[in-house]
Amino acid sequence: MTDEHTTEPRLADMAMFSGPLPSERTVADPVVDQPVASDRPGGMGALAAAARAHTPAVQDSRSAQSPPPLPTLQDTPVPAQVAPPADQETALDEVDKMGELDQVLVGMLKQKASEVLTSRQRARDERVSAARRQNDPLPVFTQEDREVEGADIAQKTVDSYVEEIKNLGRALPSINEQQRLVKALFDELFRLGPLQPLIELPDVENILINGDEVQIMRPDGSTYQVKSPFGGDQELIDWLQNMASRSGGGGRVFAPTSPGLRLNLPGGIRLSALAWTTNAPSVAIRLHRHKDIDLPRLTSLGVMDPRLEPLLAGMVSSDISIVISGPMGSGKTTLLRALVAALPIETRIGVAETERELFLEELAGRAPFVVSSEVIEGGGERNPVTGQREGSFSLDDQLYEYVRQQLERVIVGEVAGKEIIALFKAMQMAKGALTTTHADTARGAINRLVTCAMEVGVTHEYAERQVAEHVDLIVQLDTKWTYDEATGERRSHRFIKSVDWVESDSDDARPKLTHVYEGGPDGDGLFGTFPQPLRERLAGVGITSGQIPANQLTTRQPTEEGQR
Repeated sequence: MTDEHTTEPRLADMAMFSGPLPSERTVADPVVDQPVASDRPGGMGALAAAARAHTPAVQDSRSAQSPPPLPTLQDTPVPAQVAPPADQETALDEVDKMGELDQVLVGMLKQKASEVLTSRQRARDERVSAARRQNDPLPVFTQEDREVEGADIAQKTVDSYVEEIKNLGRALPSINEQQRLVKALFDELFRLGPLQPLIELPDVENILINGDEVQIMRPDGSTYQVKSPFGGDQELIDWLQNMASRSGGGGRVFAPTSPGLRLNLPGGIRLSALAWTTNAPSVAIRLHRHKDIDLPRLTSLGVMDPRLEPLLAGMVSSDISIVISGPMGSGKTTLLRALVAALPIETRIGVAETERELFLEELAGRAPFVVSSEVIEGGGERNPVTGQREGSFSLDDQLYEYVRQQLERVIVGEVAGKEIIALFKAMQMAKGALTTTHADTARGAINRLVTCAMEVGVTHEYAERQVAEHVDLIVQLDTKWTYDEATGERRSHRFIKSVDWVESDSDDARPKLTHVYEGGPDGDGLFGTFPQPLRERLAGVGITSGQIPANQLTTRQPTEEGQR
């Protein structure tokens, strides 16, 4: 932050930074509660030290206190001095420049700003309590108010630092450098810290981190590399542990004894991380850009034949249970949201997820009618019978409580393992259920569900019977990849590959598939057979036989391997 002919003073020599530097401290890990030290001075080690001074560690079952949640990112106006750049080129330039900031300095400034925020919050709480005692309540201090105040505190904290630099006769940071410090402070206090500049890139859909390597994936599947905002593996792990400890429901564990982490970050951002078992920390972050999506919008994006759109809307409205299947990144969550958007606003929906990802309650008008819950991992000893941590709240627990919630639809966010039992229960208790799973074909989706059920102890025959009895429709998604020879980039296009009706075979109760629709990557498709039970369901929501396209396919039964 200074030119090559000047030397910035040590932070410890400045009045506002009295006390030991982060590199001179040993801090307690908020998850495993063992002393750890940063692997190098500053960076996320400093951030973690400052954060831990103000953020409670993960609470076990012996304590009812939970760490404060991170503020939400959604629909909160950003103060002008910390607003992200609007265009891609400027944003990428800012990513590089923000990465050059001295993280020791940022950590110390954050500690000072946090102390001011905490002091003001305490004083405000006292004023509110006093006003209540006099039956004269003060106006509500909103999150937006708090962030505007926080931006002001960040600015004044940086101003104080600059003033001390000036008094010491040192070269001052430029105005742009000062504003980057203000933004870094604001991001630490209210956003996602050093990751925030990457989140704000205009074209980002996925952030893929493998140690020091960071790839940005656009919605079309093309990628480019950026400089890592973390100064090494330990800084990245510190940041992940800080995010885990501040997660809802009392925090989540991320440690050598629990090396996998799945989180929903503020703003509906999905994070999956691995460390200690991998050669370097591996993180995949997904930003859901299409939250407020519907079937017409998907049609305009070439996801399906326009003739399929009203039929899907009728299918989801006719109380049938739907499984959305597809490979990773094929748009399963987006399609699920679009199907929900086709339901009447007043439809009472229960959402059970391991980590919140759908956020249906944020869709216009649906908040009064959506009950959304996620798994709580718990922080105590494991139950010797169930294997669950004390204080945990599982998908089964969620579904048990939903029995008396008067729900019309139940959604189980994703089936990748033991969630299958929760799905079966959901399909038994509600008029219609929806879920997603990973598979390449409709038959593969059935095999996936059956395998997941067998992994939790049921027989193959029972699992197949449950799928045949409770799954009505499988919507299969796929991704077509193309290569641009001029740029060397590859791009993707998501589309509905097939729609299959599921029913029980009369001979052995195994799931039988009838091919209803076959789609292509150009947004067109061919229609097959609409079985009589499906026609009856569609008729119940006002879709007549005349609105169902004629059979353009000879319906072929998929083989056991899932090939048509």
